[in-house]
Amino acid sequence: MSARGASMNSRSERNFMVFLLVLISLQVALKLTLWPPEETFDVVLVVFFLLLLVAAAARTIQLHLRVRRGTEPEE
Repeated sequence: MSARGASMNSRSERNFMVFLLVLISLQVALKLTLWPPEETFDVVLVVFFLLLLVAAAARTIQLHLRVRRGTEPEE
């Protein structure tokens, strides 16, 4: 494997680790502060954080698939 391929693989792993940290942080925050939701504003925040989590997951998966195909854009 080339040095470029190795750096892309570590970048993908780093992105995945960031995703996991965000996931854990959001779960802890939601459990401690907003669960069960008692007001409409709390429900809106929970939905917002869940959408943010889905977006982060989609981006992480997209980057992982690009790395596997070797089509990751240059930064």
